[in-house]
Amino acid sequence: MSAWYGFKALSLDDEVENTQKLIGTQKLKDYLTSDVEATKVVSNVYLPNAIALAELAQVALGSIEGAFRPLSPRSYPHVTVSV
Repeated sequence: MSAWYGFKALSLDDEVENTQKLIGTQKLKDYLTSDVEATKVVSNVYLPNAIALAELAQVALGSIEGAFRPLSPRSYPHVTVSV
């Protein structure tokens, strides 16, 4: 998603299957830092949109909280993360 807005996040490629072996490595640190930055990029787009939507609808921001729910990882119950 962040690539669409100009930020290319790092990928773990094939190592995503077993992230436990990456614990304590620079690669994991770089990946997590990249993930946080990608989240900032996306939130800098969606939060202002949510605020604008609430203002246009003249409702509290919390009342449209679910408006972007399809973008949430919780929307994909078939995707599991194992530790």
